[in-house]
Amino acid sequence: DAIKEDSNSENFITITSLATGEGYFAPAAMAAAYHGSPVLNIGEAPAAYDTLDKARTWCEYSGDYYHGARSLGSLPQMSKPFDLGEAIKDFLTDQKLPPIGFDMQLRWFSTVHDGIYGNLTAKYGLDGEGKEGYLFVADRDTDIRDLAVRIMTGNNSYAGHIPGRTAPFAAAHIVRCILYPAVIYANPGRNFTTSQLMNFPDGRTWTMNNGKSYASYSSRVFKEAFSSHGRFYEGHCVWDNLLKRFNDGVTVWYYSGHGTGGSGISAQYKCVAEQFPYAELRHEWLKDFHWWDAWRGYMYDDSQTKSPRWGGFTWYNAKEPNLYDIIHFKWADQLLENMHCIWDLWMSCTTQAHLGPIVMLSHGGTICYGNIEAGLCPMSDALDDYWVYDVFVNGESVGEAFSKYLWLFERDFTTKDPISMYGSSSLAGDGYQVFFGDPTMVCYSPEWTEPEPVMP
Repeated sequence: DAIKEDSNSENFITITSLATGEGYFAPAAMAAAYHGSPVLNIGEAPAAYDTLDKARTWCEYSGDYYHGARSLGSLPQMSKPFDLGEAIKDFLTDQKLPPIGFDMQLRWFSTVHDGIYGNLTAKYGLDGEGKEGYLFVADRDTDIRDLAVRIMTGNNSYAGHIPGRTAPFAAAHIVRCILYPAVIYANPGRNFTTSQLMNFPDGRTWTMNNGKSYASYSSRVFKEAFSSHGRFYEGHCVWDNLLKRFNDGVTVWYYSGHGTGGSGISAQYKCVAEQFPYAELRHEWLKDFHWWDAWRGYMYDDSQTKSPRWGGFTWYNAKEPNLYDIIHFKWADQLLENMHCIWDLWMSCTTQAHLGPIVMLSHGGTICYGNIEAGLCPMSDALDDYWVYDVFVNGESVGEAFSKYLWLFERDFTTKDPISMYGSSSLAGDGYQVFFGDPTMVCYSPEWTEPEPVMP
């Protein structure tokens, strides 16, 4: 009660777990103290905790687990509200089987949301005016699963996750988030932004849950947003140059392309003959051509040989034609240096469910964002167009910006509004986008004033 009554207390809730006994309460308490927030134990919401683990395990085993691949499955959903009595009646009269899972996604995700909200937020009187911000601090693989972030994000709340494998890892991540407005000035490339735009729609339309169509020109939107407020945008599609930008320093980068099974980063080949001599290109005379780097990718081996100026729908693949290079995260981990509090943003299938965020956070990242399920084009691109513009042009926090647009594209379990539950976009696919980091963070702008040390 004293925390809630303090004038400095934010509408913020920090949740950790005592299950592992490895001391995650300590870094969680540090984040909570910064926000004037209580620290709550997810063990007080046992049904939510158990269902989170069941849901994530279901996704893992319904993917291509048995072939050793990292692709993940999605929970079954339905296009209209489910009524058990009607389903039994249909089966007895017409031998009509109900949809598989009886909208397992809605049932399980509602159990998680309602359990966390009811047993923690509402129980302790923490439902303040406006949206609540949640921060989960625990191992995402063995304790509080990363689906919690997706489920608690919508029009009523937003969330982030400190996914450290150990309590010290989590503590270091939280320190970077708290001190970001100061330590970003140690980043020599803080005025630079970059991207790896490999696959992007550039004009393809998507019908949102409100029935309106949106034409996504994501490469152009990101170029504008990443060039705003004095930022210098330096896009790439060749790995060597992107790596140099990483190690020289950069504030934020955005990747749009295949998730490569969640195992790495795709890039434009510099020379196919040198890097992949057994490839069979559509145009064999291009095999020993030395390709150029560019601010966005281009379909170099399409029916027509293209350049970055062509624009339009661009798509690389893991096989010919338009073959991409792949840099596995184990090699990225060896080559990356200090990332200086980078914001690491992805639109790609399952990348955030696997190695990517841990690698980037290990090298000093603060925010990692992306899909823990499919990155469907142009749906996910369109969603990113909206919130990224608000963050980098309008200066909003990542949690506030993202959460207000989610319902247009995917299900909002914080409100369970039928428009988001059964809209055409929600029924087309699941992106399950999540943030690893403090969701209240605002990205650095060159217009900021560098803080001065306080002398004793």
